[in-house]
Amino acid sequence: MFKKLIIFFYIFLNIILLNPKVIAGVTYLGIGEAFDTTSDNATPAGIHFNTDGTKVFVVGTKDFDDEVNEYSLTTAFDISTTQSITRRLGIGTTELGAPMADLHPYGITFNGDGTKLYISGNENNKIFELDLGSAFNISSATQVGELATNVHANGDPTPCGLTFNNDGTKLFLAGFHNHRIVYWSLSTPYEVETAGNPGAFSVTSTANKPRDVDFNSDGTKMYVVSGTGDHIAAFDLDSAFDLSGTVTHRGNYSVNSQDNQPFTVEFSSNG
Repeated sequence: MFKKLIIFFYIFLNIILLNPKVIAGVTYLGIGEAFDTTSDNATPAGIHFNTDGTKVFVVGTKDFDDEVNEYSLTTAFDISTTQSITRRLGIGTTELGAPMADLHPYGITFNGDGTKLYISGNENNKIFELDLGSAFNISSATQVGELATNVHANGDPTPCGLTFNNDGTKLFLAGFHNHRIVYWSLSTPYEVETAGNPGAFSVTSTANKPRDVDFNSDGTKMYVVSGTGDHIAAFDLDSAFDLSGTVTHRGNYSVNSQDNQPFTVEFSSNG
């Protein structure tokens, strides 16, 4: 695996589906659009931009140092303009004073205004909720909640990428071990400890061992990173953010020529 953070299509949020088998309209802009994280994070597993694309956050592992690193970008959503680390948040079990302690974090996301940070950890099989003192300021993180991902039959013991619907009342998780997208309804938006029992949507035949999940802006399209197929699978949803209804697999986009171990997918705010 290339130890790089690669944004394959940050320009295109709304991928164009030309037929049920092919995803088109995606352009890889070349190695100049790849940002090498080797010296900071040997295994980058999850990424997230702030609202205006001037910051990118990378979660992953370097030796025994599990961490979130924050980088600034001089051009919004253009990772070729990434600068050096501006902030670092240690989250591993060997980190003194860390707001949480877990090994092998694979997923990262924020709430809508950037005042909460969420990380999936694979030692304790949990999603951790952290409050931030100010928007997208990871140096002020304090843990305020957690959600176990494997205590229900629809859950998963290897939590990977995660995301919310637009108002924070639904939480979605890529369940690597059981080849499924796990989803919860939250009675209080963005508070993971208010989650009910999860549902599950199988991606065994379309995106085996899923590593990340994301949606388009209105929740009618879902994208899942396959851990074994080196591709991103696209789905149409009849109802926004509803995996219990009709969901149609529309095709796959191969990323094998860019990276043979894709972990994550993220879009710009305007597509």
